[in-house]
Amino acid sequence: MNKNSVFLAVVAAALVQLAKADTPVQGTLTIQGYTDSANVFQWPTLTLEKDSSGAPYVSLGYTENGTTGVFVQSIGKATAEWQWQALDSTSVGRLQMKLDTNNILSLVDPSSTSGSPTFPIVINPNGSSAQILINGQPVATAANGSLGFGLVGNGGIVVGGNGNVGIGTATPAQQLTITGNMLLSASSSTGGVIYQYDVNGNVAPILNTYSWGNGLNYDLYNIFVGRNSGNTTLDQNACDNVGVGTATLKSLTTGFYNTAVGGHAGQEFTTGEFNTAIGEQALSSATDNLYEVAIGHAALMRANHTSQNTAVGDSTLFSLVTGGSNTAVGHHALFNANFINAWDGSTTAIGAGAGFSTTTGSYNTFLGTLAALNNTTGTQNIVIGYYAELPDPTASNCLNIGNLIYGTGVDGQQTNISSGNIGIGIAAPQAKLHVNGDVRFDGAVKMTQAQGDILMGDFGN
Repeated sequence: MNKNSVFLAVVAAALVQLAKADTPVQGTLTIQGYTDSANVFQWPTLTLEKDSSGAPYVSLGYTENGTTGVFVQSIGKATAEWQWQALDSTSVGRLQMKLDTNNILSLVDPSSTSGSPTFPIVINPNGSSAQILINGQPVATAANGSLGFGLVGNGGIVVGGNGNVGIGTATPAQQLTITGNMLLSASSSTGGVIYQYDVNGNVAPILNTYSWGNGLNYDLYNIFVGRNSGNTTLDQNACDNVGVGTATLKSLTTGFYNTAVGGHAGQEFTTGEFNTAIGEQALSSATDNLYEVAIGHAALMRANHTSQNTAVGDSTLFSLVTGGSNTAVGHHALFNANFINAWDGSTTAIGAGAGFSTTTGSYNTFLGTLAALNNTTGTQNIVIGYYAELPDPTASNCLNIGNLIYGTGVDGQQTNISSGNIGIGIAAPQAKLHVNGDVRFDGAVKMTQAQGDILMGDFGN
């Protein structure tokens, strides 16, 4: 017998005497293990037998500041468990927690009765599906290399062994997989915004919505999707704005009913209203424009403080800075238009390159691909036809239809009749109807005024 064994035997004998005498021990009581002849460490054992059943029983108690507690290992004939008990005010042992032979730890509801304890918190580390349960519902489950929280697969959260997180699903396919709906608070500078890192580690919002109940019969809504789309300091007067794309409507403060789709579309709007910008950089310089429609890459790109312009096509009305009520449809239509005075404009150009070089002027109509391509200035001109041009690129009140029919003095508006002349085959007609070439009448020529003359030229033999 080695010295450790002798020590244990002495301690055991002393404990037996202490138990019989119910004698308190002051100081520290230490029970040490030992290493046996096979060089295997053996844990110490302390066993006291219950008188009634003979089953092994150990009770270690304490008393501190008037509170008595008992730590118990109770080994029955078929089961064994560790229990922590405390005495209640009636000196009845009340179970606090227990650890059974399956290593399941159960914490007792302290408000439950001593005879019928309830276990609201249970920790089960065993098997392929270790769990923590609260009131019978799993709040954490470890299974198949994943860690789940809540009712896994039914609104719970799962962290997979591959690092993927699932909400409402036990098998997340991406780093974050959500089965069901997602609810955000109303967006503001403090919440309700989804952010994203760029490749340089900078953070910017990619989804934010702003809505307010205004006390009327309707609410005020905005939605912005894309990096830096919209902003987080919108005034409550800003409503029904939609921005989709990088930096769309990013400067908006109080504007309303604006729609911008495409990178940087409407990015400088602050107070603009009723504008539609679709296409990369469409209306990208506008700040307070009204009733504008820009569809196409860089359509109305430089327009600012303008109103009621419609531009459809790549770079249509690209250079417009001021002016309004212009319509340009087609690639580069009215590309260089830069009408000086506010509300000047009212020019219509339909066709690729129509009115491309026009810089100033108003009330012009250009119809056809490259119609009035080289026109630079002028007012109230009409040019119709492919590549049709005015005789003078700075002329006003002129007409050209297909480089065949020309007009001058096209100055009538509303019900007023124009004062000019019409020429066929001649660009500068000198009479109300000036024909350069033969004229054939297959019917009568009627003169309605007696003073009218028919002048005949000289005829040869």
